This record gives sequence, structure tokens and C-alpha cells, in this order.
Amino acid sequence: MKLTTQQLNNIAPFAKDQLIDVVVKHFNDLNDIYGVNTPIRIAHFFAQVIHESGSFKHTQEIADGSAYEGRADLGNIYPGDGKKFKGHGYIQVTGRSNHAACSKHIFGNELELLNNPGLLSTPRYAMQSALWFWTSRDLNNYADKPETWRKEIIFRKKKKIVNNFEYITYRVNGGFNHFIERQTHFNLAVSELLKLS
Repeated sequence: MKLTTQQLNNIAPFAKDQLIDVVVKHFNDLNDIYGVNTPIRIAHFFAQVIHESGSFKHTQEIADGSAYEGRADLGNIYPGDGKKFKGHGYIQVTGRSNHAACSKHIFGNELELLNNPGLLSTPRYAMQSALWFWTSRDLNNYADKPETWRKEIIFRKKKKIVNNFEYITYRVNGGFNHFIERQTHFNLAVSELLKLS
């Protein structure tokens, strides 16, 4: 399935028209490669991407990244890594390790993005990095789960039972920040993309 500009306008009503055009072009160029090509997968994907990127306005994290300094879990082991490898792309790929893995996937080597992480702020790579993140976390699989599916996770040292949308949000965000906004975009996307199915 390919996305139209009208569909994305309806799913992301606060996005600027020129950004919609660019996003649709790059998504349609790449989505089959990553298997984000069914109505339900596209709905889940854009519910997260629209929120993470502020309706496609932000291809890099607004904060300066200093909060990530010294975060060994992100591979930030050298001074300055926090700021250098703050979130980039439509899903905000964060940390030295994630930039290296994304670079190896897109460019065939780790150094391209380690030397120039800002490449992920350009429209094509902002989209490709989001699709890479999505498939590297097997999120198509969870998008396909039925409404009755549940999974137990540990969140803030407590057990929590989540459905597939909640689990995808957790994998993308590391938590459930702005969950209502993400769910609103998901509901818009489902209504738009499934109405012809």
C-alpha cells in the first residue's frame, strides 16, 4: 500500500503541506522495503512518527542532548557523545550505539553516522532511520497482533500489562509520554486507512 498526501493530511492535520509532500515521497519510496505497507502497520507507524517529530517539524531532538552524556546503555562512552548523538530522524534515533547500527544498515559502515549524525536530519534519512528503527525492533509484528493480544512488561520497576499499541509506544518512547496524542493519531490513521479495506 502507498500513502497519498490527502491521507497523511487527514492523519496529521497540524503538519505543513510542504512537509507532508516530502514525507509521503520518501515513505512511498521506502515502505515496501521495510514491510510497513499494510493499513494497520502504516497506522501504527505514523501514530508514533507524527508525535516523535512534532508533525514532521523536528528531525532532531530539541533538547541539546546533555542528558544523555555518559549513558553507557546508549553507547555514549566518550565525552560529548550525549550532545553529538542526541535524537535524530523522525523517530529520534538516540545514542552512539543506535547511530552506529543505523549507519551500518543504511551506509554499510558504522562511521558515516558516527562522523556525521546530522545526516539523519535530512528528509530521506529521517524517514529511512525511522523505518530502520521500526523494523529493527520487530514492530510490524506487534502492529499485526489482534486487539486481544497482551504482554507483560516491567515499567518503573512494576509489572504492567499492555496491548499492542501500548507496547509499540513503550518500544519507541521508552515509556508512555504523550500517550493520548499518539493514540489520537492512531485513531485518525485507522479511520483514514481502513475505510477502503
